[in-house]
Amino acid sequence: MAKRNKHQQKAQKRHYGTAGTIPIFVPILGGIVFLLFLVLFLIAVFQSAGLPALIGLGVFCLLGLVLILTVNQKITYTPESFTYRDMLRISHTYSYSQIKKIRCGRDVTIHVGHRIILIDQMADNGQKFAHIARMHAPDAEFLTPEQAKLFGGNVHNPGEFVFLFILIGLIPVAAALFLLHTDRAISPEELRQETCAVPSYQFTENEDGDQRLELELPEHAAIFYTWKIEPDSAEMAQMEQEIAEKAVFTISYPKTDQDKKDQIPIIQLESADHVYLSLADYNHDTLKTRNELILLSGGFEVLWLLFVLTFSYVVRHADKYPKLVKLFVKSSYLVDKPNRY
Repeated sequence: MAKRNKHQQKAQKRHYGTAGTIPIFVPILGGIVFLLFLVLFLIAVFQSAGLPALIGLGVFCLLGLVLILTVNQKITYTPESFTYRDMLRISHTYSYSQIKKIRCGRDVTIHVGHRIILIDQMADNGQKFAHIARMHAPDAEFLTPEQAKLFGGNVHNPGEFVFLFILIGLIPVAAALFLLHTDRAISPEELRQETCAVPSYQFTENEDGDQRLELELPEHAAIFYTWKIEPDSAEMAQMEQEIAEKAVFTISYPKTDQDKKDQIPIIQLESADHVYLSLADYNHDTLKTRNELILLSGGFEVLWLLFVLTFSYVVRHADKYPKLVKLFVKSSYLVDKPNRY
């Protein structure tokens, strides 16, 4: 009788317990990362660092904060139900009948209700809870460690594919961040002005046939140029007349280019009687072009995402689509499985 009670107590212990607790070194590491990059972020703000630097430092701050909050995660379970406490210390109680899917790989993922609960491989009792949940939720879909691998375990070295996808996905993001940093509106304070007559000018043609107006200014070795004024336009005719009359022009260009020895873009160009180029028009055209390129980057990102989702689905279900999967993966990368073809 005593032995039976002892076995019953052991059985009850197996069905009552906790899981998903992260080792204490993880939030401690998160605190160190958060404080370090918070200090660097504040320094970058006061030093007026560029947007890419602020975004990069902010991401690492956020990562450190997430690692700190992992200390709050915990699962408490009984034979009747289990309670998941998330990073914000908010508790959610579920019955086992609400579980839809259990993925039992290196990490354990529980799909329950509208929530996906991730038990990291570093957390305690993750595999144990997965098998207990499976026992109490026989109708839930259960994926074995082999099935839970990336792409269903159907390809060799899946990390290579993931790395390539991430690399390709970062290119449009990097391009968009670069455009946000470089193609921006210019303020009047950022311009330097030259007031003088224009001794000579000429048009040069690029490979596309576009004409560029180039001006030479006194005491400047660099060529001042603009693509906005065309050779046969009415404004060029007016400008030629004023140049012939030795009229005084005001030419504005970026202060950052004032020491250049080769080519300097013209932002504003005006005489006493005519405005040929204005800062407002320049900013409008710049922002319009920037927004179009950012939209193009977003389109590439959407196409990339659709490809990744399609690739993942087809490769994960390689047994169902043996011919289609070969359009995405070379046969040498596919894991040989019996009865695949």
